[in-house]
Amino acid sequence: TIGQAVGAVLARESPGGRVLGSTDLTHHGGGRFPAPGGRGRAGAAWSAANDKRMLDVIAALDAPGAIEEARRHANACGAGAIAAAIAACRELGATAGRCLAYTNSYEITHQEDPAEPDDTTVGYASVVFTKR
Repeated sequence: TIGQAVGAVLARESPGGRVLGSTDLTHHGGGRFPAPGGRGRAGAAWSAANDKRMLDVIAALDAPGAIEEARRHANACGAGAIAAAIAACRELGATAGRCLAYTNSYEITHQEDPAEPDDTTVGYASVVFTKR
């Protein structure tokens, strides 16, 4: 895969190099996306649970699983980026993934302005891959 190729080049040409992958997680609510978990706080909780499934796959360093998880549950816009980052990090020797932080736009918006009526949600997390 492209991720394995990137990891191999980094291992050979740039020991100590780092890999960065990026994607949004679940998009929930609003006019463009369905709101299966309900609106408001209930929708944000549903979105967080949907994102947790993806984060568990990422922590398990399961590149093919990330593609399938996103296909089934629409919980990542860039599953290919996730899979490539996982594959590259595995090539560099990573054996574990750990979610450092998770939030979503609903939580941040309502933390800043509790009266804000917007009930859309986009999830975000930071995950680090390490050697155990």
